[in-house]
Amino acid sequence: MASSASVAEEVQKRSSATLTRTHIIERIQRWDELYGAPPGTADWAPALARWRRQEWRIDRYRAGDPVSGEPWPSTNTVKRRFDGSFDEAVRAAGLTPRRPGPAPRRSVEADAPAVVVSQLSAVGTPEALAEAVRRVALSRATGQRGALDAALADVAREALRWRARL
Repeated sequence: MASSASVAEEVQKRSSATLTRTHIIERIQRWDELYGAPPGTADWAPALARWRRQEWRIDRYRAGDPVSGEPWPSTNTVKRRFDGSFDEAVRAAGLTPRRPGPAPRRSVEADAPAVVVSQLSAVGTPEALAEAVRRVALSRATGQRGALDAALADVAREALRWRARL
């Protein structure tokens, strides 16, 4: 039986071989569209997020795009395609890379994936989705960043479930 490290390495090789610079740029722009800021290295590197005790980033990364379900590339894949520089990839996407340190606070509307917010009125809100959106607002109002991002991940998951029913 193969070790988990060798399996992960094989998956990484396959995924990095299929991702072009253009596709990575599109994924960075999509992230910016959804979350109001380009991804940082910890957003696309679960081990780094865990080391920084930012587990909410892991959930958001693993959930993929909340509309299409397409996975996000890994930080290492991005660096391989852009000569070792994640920031260079963000600049190639026409965006300004994040600076080190905590992200500035934004409003609930800016934190919530734009597609979810815009579609809520169009399709109505099932109970679980409405509850997740309520938790986003509550977490934001109380300044609980970890709870906010967990609630945003729940909104994305529930939106995907609801979209599948349409």
